[in-house]
Amino acid sequence: MRRRLTNHDATNMVLCREEFEVNNIFAEQRGDVYAVYSYGRHFPMYAHRGGVWYGNQDKYSVTTTRHQNLCRPRDVDEWLSTEQMRALIK
Repeated sequence: MRRRLTNHDATNMVLCREEFEVNNIFAEQRGDVYAVYSYGRHFPMYAHRGGVWYGNQDKYSVTTTRHQNLCRPRDVDEWLSTEQMRALIK
């Protein structure tokens, strides 16, 4: 069950890899991958798998860019395209 929080809580939730929902941002554990999304599963922003943080290098909208900045883990190890992120999460 995802917890409802404020935007200011999102960064800490991502760093702790906890499921949450904040306005149009949410994160969930899917198998061995923790994934953070903006406005639905069509745009994964970040994913954590096997001790590695992956970030989406693509841009979608001004609001999603704000979401990416808000939820960015401290260290992103590898940047992928949206399609590569989707494949990683599946």
